[in-house]
Amino acid sequence: MELEPAETPAAPVPRATAVVPTQAEVINSMTHPKAYAWLQRSCKDDKGLVPQEIVDQWRAGGTQKSKLLQTFVRKIYVEGASQHQNCLRLECYVKLRQATRDWATSMQGYEWRTEDELGESGLKWSTILGMF
Repeated sequence: MELEPAETPAAPVPRATAVVPTQAEVINSMTHPKAYAWLQRSCKDDKGLVPQEIVDQWRAGGTQKSKLLQTFVRKIYVEGASQHQNCLRLECYVKLRQATRDWATSMQGYEWRTEDELGESGLKWSTILGMF
């Protein structure tokens, strides 16, 4: 019976380091012409393909239009996907953003407070609720 030589432990694999871009990625009509054209077609005649909030942001121009294009390219647009798929992705994004805004608004005033903060603000803990 022949014994196999003991395997030497493999050298440790170096960890990948995060790549930090030196410049922010430029997103505009020149760098992403297909996404820009998609938004322009979808927003120009107000066909009802995209939510009104997006149409208003597109028509506002300037920085709002630029921010919309950046968000669209980074989070929504899938090159080669059908018009319908990109419309649905855009609609979902708008609905999620609105739900997040609504939730954040509804949670205002419900933060944790210390006993000192409660005493300073005149708020009191109900002794009835504390007797469970």
